Amino acid sequence: MKWSSTNVYTEDASGKPVYNFKILDGIFDEFKAAGVRPMVELGFMPKDLAAELPDRKEYQVHYLKSTISGASNNPPKDYKKWGELARIVTVHLVERYGKQSVLQWYFEVWNEPDVDYWHSSPEDYWKLYDYVVAGVRAALPGAKVGGPATTSPRNDKARRFLNDFLQHVKFGQECGDRRDRSHGFHLFHVKGQSTITNGQVQMGIDRELKDADKGFEAIASYPRFHNLPIILSEADPEGCEHAQAK
Repeated sequence: MKWSSTNVYTEDASGKPVYNFKILDGIFDEFKAAGVRPMVELGFMPKDLAAELPDRKEYQVHYLKSTISGASNNPPKDYKKWGELARIVTVHLVERYGKQSVLQWYFEVWNEPDVDYWHSSPEDYWKLYDYVVAGVRAALPGAKVGGPATTSPRNDKARRFLNDFLQHVKFGQECGDRRDRSHGFHLFHVKGQSTITNGQVQMGIDRELKDADKGFEAIASYPRFHNLPIILSEADPEGCEHAQAK
């Protein structure tokens, strides 16, 4: 479920946002009927809100090309409209499913912004994150909003991105509230690396556990965040490499 594929946001000829919740409501109604407490990933970029980048003009790119190279992974052309989208969607969810219910949900900002899922700088992701926090919490004070949902922290780039993000939410002011009070939970991904030996898949769970250790170590270096949940929002012992039988 992504904003880039649920038709929640389009713009009219004058650039005014148009919201359509038909598909989104169908998804969340099924969650409710099944007794599921959703974890809501706020992304990717709606077509009419995506910034134009010289090398990222095609909106949807399909396999055999890189499927994450399209403009659906671009930053917003207007961060205020992006923040307002987060606010409007949260208002709608509260109206439809109730304040006390939605207060129990988790709102994740984007997915793996340390790699090509995010076509901009880490600093632009901090900005993207801040606007989501402001929008969601304007609609629902106390809502749980978190990030950054990076790739494997055993990799230096991902671990640095996670640490820099924690620095960002630790310091500074954002919409009259300290960022460290607005940050609700941590996310990162843990991945193994499998091999095939004598025709059998051998899981690389040792590397998955190293990801967990490195991520926990980074977060533990910030005592003020020790009471916040840590969510491993993707956990694949085989690293997705041999998911299908060969």
